[in-house]
Amino acid sequence: HLTIHVPRVSVSSRTMIVTRSAPPLPAFREKKADDCVKMKKVIGFSVTSRDSVDLILDDGKRLRAKLGSECPALGFYSGFYVKPNPDGKMCAKRDVLRSRSGKSCGIGSFSKLVPVR
Repeated sequence: HLTIHVPRVSVSSRTMIVTRSAPPLPAFREKKADDCVKMKKVIGFSVTSRDSVDLILDDGKRLRAKLGSECPALGFYSGFYVKPNPDGKMCAKRDVLRSRSGKSCGIGSFSKLVPVR
């Protein structure tokens, strides 16, 4: 069972959040990728596009899971669940991302994200 979530932060009048400016993310271009990724390689995610979720892998690489226009990725900001399969993989055109709010979206395809140089 793979669960990826972002913890909630409660902000009150006594809470001070201090951040340091992070360097901007590099620009990426998409390249063809395999239809499946081993679930144990996924260590994080980000939502940077309206119709996709970017998966961060344990080796620092990124994969983009395309969800399709009928399933906006905005509902996945707080995390998502993936039902495990016996093969231990998350696959396009087979698996579904379930948001913590209950929305389900099928993965249409994966693409590798390669930094633009």
